[in-house]
Amino acid sequence: MLEECIRVLQSTSLTDWSLPGATFQNCYNQSSDKQDCIGRYLQAHEATTLRCQAPILLDRPSERSLFFPHGRLKESYDVPLAALRLDAIPLAQIVGEKFVVISHDLKVFSESYWAEQNLNDGVHFFHQPSTIVGAGSIRLRPTILFHDRPSKRRIDGPAILLGNPWSFNYHHWMINCLSRLWWTDRYPELREAPLIVPGQLKPFQQQSLAAMGLSSHRILPFDGGPWRVERLFFPANGDFWPTQLRWIRQRLFDHYEIVDAPGSRLLYISREDASGRRIINEQEVIRYLAARGFEILRLSTIPLSEQVQAFSQARLVVGPHGSGLTNILFGPGNLGVVELHPNDEINHVFWVLASAMQQQYAFLSGKRMNPDRDFVVGVADLDEMIGKVLSPRPGFAE
Repeated sequence: MLEECIRVLQSTSLTDWSLPGATFQNCYNQSSDKQDCIGRYLQAHEATTLRCQAPILLDRPSERSLFFPHGRLKESYDVPLAALRLDAIPLAQIVGEKFVVISHDLKVFSESYWAEQNLNDGVHFFHQPSTIVGAGSIRLRPTILFHDRPSKRRIDGPAILLGNPWSFNYHHWMINCLSRLWWTDRYPELREAPLIVPGQLKPFQQQSLAAMGLSSHRILPFDGGPWRVERLFFPANGDFWPTQLRWIRQRLFDHYEIVDAPGSRLLYISREDASGRRIINEQEVIRYLAARGFEILRLSTIPLSEQVQAFSQARLVVGPHGSGLTNILFGPGNLGVVELHPNDEINHVFWVLASAMQQQYAFLSGKRMNPDRDFVVGVADLDEMIGKVLSPRPGFAE
């Protein structure tokens, strides 16, 4: 039995560590001998770009400079998409609540831990300052120390990793985690493989896995490990590949018996019960929107089936930046999205998602009022923006 010890890890990327696999069987039937086992990957699509149409903005320099702080307004933009790949890692360890993946040769993969602080949790991982002397310079770079403990669980054979450092979040679960299941359609050999998921599944996670048709015996709640897996299948994070997004959408539509059709409902997504990015004058905003026929939704109180149904029937969605806007994934082609955002910084994630789904996207900022990034929305500005979005626009469905 392995005794506890401290080991030094080397951070690397799977793209630098794995070798191409000629066939799926080449990845599936890898050697488990440490002397000759090496990671293999299969690639479904090469790296490419996603064409994003310019957002609808109010005609103000402040809006343009906030949304495009380092560029100028153009008709369209090409956003990079990383290669869509599936890595098979033999004799892998999964460690800690962030699902950090370590190879048998003590490589720790950046695709699993996402951020440096996740390798310094004080439980499994520690940073030790190291001095690096170069040509005329001295740099400090931390050495990553790993408290290697006996395994809590061993999985013989293959397993698929669904968890990631942000899988507790609705957006990251729907976009980054569920997209990994796309590979089980591509390779039937994986359709019965165990799925490693967060230890305490939230209702939306339970409901989405059920909607995907996954039987409970395949679900392995992760307890923080360490776990050792004979062959860990680690899909790419799946950010905004339209192929995967439309696959998720269709799987949930099939389960909930939803027919894809143009939408007509007007929806406002409230963050009243969130811890930040709330709209301070929300009651004023709601009165205005209700008078225009908008439904007011607080998604934390609504089961997943009803969320998918509502967004599938929407013509226009208005809401503050937050995970609830992830549901535009289920919107029809004629959907318009108005994202409200504090004016201190910008996150383009829902612009990219709307572009991947070929939907109209509009952006409206409001003045940030406190450290929680709560902000004020001008009702006159919102009225002008809704008018812009509901007006016919070339290239988009009506």
